[in-house]
Amino acid sequence: MLFNNQQTMNTSTIEERFEFGNIWHSNIFIPEIGHGKFFVTLGAINDIVYGFFYINSKINFNVNRHMEQAFLQIPISNTDYSFLTKETSYISCARIEELNKTKLIESISRGETQWKAKLKQEHIDIICQKVNKSSLYSRRIKRQLFGYV
Repeated sequence: MLFNNQQTMNTSTIEERFEFGNIWHSNIFIPEIGHGKFFVTLGAINDIVYGFFYINSKINFNVNRHMEQAFLQIPISNTDYSFLTKETSYISCARIEELNKTKLIESISRGETQWKAKLKQEHIDIICQKVNKSSLYSRRIKRQLFGYV
């Protein structure tokens, strides 16, 4: 179910959107990054939202110097996600970040953060497979956020 008007979403509906694989766009990262970003959420546990697998228009040259990080760049196409402006973009799965759930809900209420889409199952499967093979993440993180034992 798509929500075109973020203001009509109640808190429980918003929290459902924090589940694994949802794509958002937000301006709350402007102080750190300098511009709005698309990102993927991985889920929420208690008062923390996990994720922030950023979607980038290109792979940073520093990432390509580290094989493990380069392995965790997942290509996606604007034919699958029409809101992307580049033909090919990359989900960077090389780092998990945390954000206080209340802060994210408030930014949604102010219109600074908007839900865009759910990742296609094929992209979710690729992310899960690559993260499971990666040595960048602990067994605990893999179990909590990705369901691996």
